[in-house]
Amino acid sequence: KRPVIYHLHDTSERRRPRPDAVEITSALRSNGLGGCLVVPLMARRKMVGVLNCFAHAGHRFDAAAVRLMRSFANQAAGALENAHLHEVVKDKLAQLGTLFEVGKAITSTLQLDRVLQTVTEQVLAVMGADGCAILLLDEQASTLRMRASSGLGPQHARRSFSLGSGFLGLAAQTGRPMMLVDDATIPPSSGDELFGSGSFPETVRRDGMRSILAVPLTV
Repeated sequence: KRPVIYHLHDTSERRRPRPDAVEITSALRSNGLGGCLVVPLMARRKMVGVLNCFAHAGHRFDAAAVRLMRSFANQAAGALENAHLHEVVKDKLAQLGTLFEVGKAITSTLQLDRVLQTVTEQVLAVMGADGCAILLLDEQASTLRMRASSGLGPQHARRSFSLGSGFLGLAAQTGRPMMLVDDATIPPSSGDELFGSGSFPETVRRDGMRSILAVPLTV
């Protein structure tokens, strides 16, 4: 995590180059360069990249060049950290905005289907997902029934799945989030078993989707 200088040695120098510098000095020579100064980019004591400076043959980097490059590296690392923090804040604001919209929908109407539809639309917006569905539990029948969806084809509408059976049923029964990722080595399940096996459902694959995340709704 310290600056490193690589120079092509003059014929008058008898020092042997460091073993780790052989490949770099070879690359410098093949490109007609005489040296390279590498300075790490440090943000919160963590290296996030490196800043490289190259020189033509005959030019040698000195202590002043190292100090100057360190100043540039500090500014670059600070800019990267600020950009990262900006993205984090923007994501958090988007999530808060989604929660606000959902809360507003819940308090503005007593129509359950409208509320659930709003939730699926907002989840798509904030997650950048391609499809979202909400299934509610019919306790008497021990069945999950589709109540709202966004981004899914009509073949998924009003589907139902047995509690404890398959991917969705197991997530609901255990109360734990689960994820299913498309694996081409596993034969696809039939359309009638939409999330009903360890293989990825063909009906979802036909919609161009390659992963499914199931999160239980608990009250």
